Amino acid sequence: MSMYVVSHKIPDLVLHKNYHVIAVGNDKDKVLNKTFSDSIGDNLPHKSSSYCELTALYWLWKNPQDEEAGLCYYR
Repeated sequence: MSMYVVSHKIPDLVLHKNYHVIAVGNDKDKVLNKTFSDSIGDNLPHKSSSYCELTALYWLWKNPQDEEAGLCYYR
């Protein structure tokens, strides 16, 4: 199981090895490790102004990385 942290900027956090940042929003280029982004694969980042971090949830649903996954926000 992995946890995914939704962020539009570089989080000021020390993340456990099973935590991964999903870059979202218009400023996602500020996130250094863009391995996971709501604009890769089956996605809907163009809806970000209405759905915010839910675009990351949609991305996880449509582009599964693990059999089980958790989602949290960077705050």
